[in-house]
Amino acid sequence: MKATDKLRLELDAHSSTATSGADSPYGSSAGLGTATFTRGTTSVDFTKDFPVLSIVAAPLDPSTMLVTGSTFRNSYMKSGVDQVQFKGKYKFDNGSGLDFGVASTTVNNRTAFSNVQRDTWGGATSAADYPDSVWKLDSLRQYFGQINGSSDPALFNQFYTFDFETVRALAAKASGDPSLYLASNVFTTDRRVKEKSQSAHLQYNIGFDLVVPMQLAVGGRYEKTDVTSTALVPTATGINWVGNNEFTVQFGAPGFTTLTGSYSHFLPSIDWDMDLNSQTKVRASYGETIGRPSWDAIQGGQTLNQLARLDGGTGAQGNPALKPLKSKNFDLSAEYYYAKASYVALGLFVKNVDNFIGVTTTQGTPFNLTTPANGALFKEAVAQGCAESDLTCIRNYIFTNYDGQKGVTRGPDDANGNKTGTIAGQPGTRWRRLPSPHRSISALTASRVWSSTGNTCSARAALASPPITPRSPRA
Repeated sequence: MKATDKLRLELDAHSSTATSGADSPYGSSAGLGTATFTRGTTSVDFTKDFPVLSIVAAPLDPSTMLVTGSTFRNSYMKSGVDQVQFKGKYKFDNGSGLDFGVASTTVNNRTAFSNVQRDTWGGATSAADYPDSVWKLDSLRQYFGQINGSSDPALFNQFYTFDFETVRALAAKASGDPSLYLASNVFTTDRRVKEKSQSAHLQYNIGFDLVVPMQLAVGGRYEKTDVTSTALVPTATGINWVGNNEFTVQFGAPGFTTLTGSYSHFLPSIDWDMDLNSQTKVRASYGETIGRPSWDAIQGGQTLNQLARLDGGTGAQGNPALKPLKSKNFDLSAEYYYAKASYVALGLFVKNVDNFIGVTTTQGTPFNLTTPANGALFKEAVAQGCAESDLTCIRNYIFTNYDGQKGVTRGPDDANGNKTGTIAGQPGTRWRRLPSPHRSISALTASRVWSSTGNTCSARAALASPPITPRSPRA
């Protein structure tokens, strides 16, 4: 809007939303494990591009096929942005001008998740619950025919495919509880982050002659951001050993937690250029900028991944109080326009960056969880003759001697006569999270750039400094 001959004003407001979620009763992703529990002499040849798996004396038989473990995940994401900004330009009599403005922005991000998982890896029901006709025999070789090794006659070439809905319905019927094979709309993890930013900027622009024509822009921007992170996360209550290398974290009722954070910055900027002649221009500038943390890094609430291993498990926790990275930027360049729409330029820039955000994992015992791995029963089985690496022997010993005691629940034996069931963690052996590598990102980048642009060519070269180790916001 042109308020006067010297003053222009502008008001802008908008609101936008984006969502993503499941579009089927199976959730956003689902999986059914199947097995026949037969095994012959097995070998693998890795000398070719396609590893050749050979299994002797173990023909496939549809009458032995059954569903084992399963998972039905339901993920939901929603992002919304509401923004209002008011800005203007004012021209002074000497040709200089003033740019100004204020803005308010609110960003809401939400992610929610639920998982219906059965850890029945030794068999969910019985092979008799599935007609032979539901298993469709297929050959592996036809899908990898262009890879060296796929034509090897020693390759175990057969496997079964199946119609997902048919087999899922059969498993649900056999279990007696159809909800075990459908996604849940009751989210057990629900994270919501709200970022509210308010800003104001002012910049003075002027052109003048000082031996040669020059232009100068000096200004600054002030910004304040408040972060509120609310998270509904499940409370871990224990760990069960459900398969040789399968440990699952057990969860109780979820609970909401709210964490907050805030930061404010003043960001100055100076831009200057001069025309040495009609073909040559020199530019220099200095400015400070910020880069916000990604929204997943500032969402609160500690979550543990449901699947763990013998040596521990993993989880994650964000930090709503994270500060943005801040960069001090220096630029200097010279440009020579040797023809219409063609020029050669030489530039130098230096960026000094603070507050890089890294990700690392620390060891700990969240929720004071205990694990059956290397616990008293585990060690007793080893003392009675099981090798520490023979998890089948250890589990068989525990189920034989402690069924119904000390958190041990024995299930049916599998087709090979090995015992199945769950072994719960008992007081005395703590669960831990394992360390993982962190990212290294350079905090100072200095580059020398040369470029030439014309009708037919463009070139650019740059050199950057080595990386350093950043701080870590996650536990």
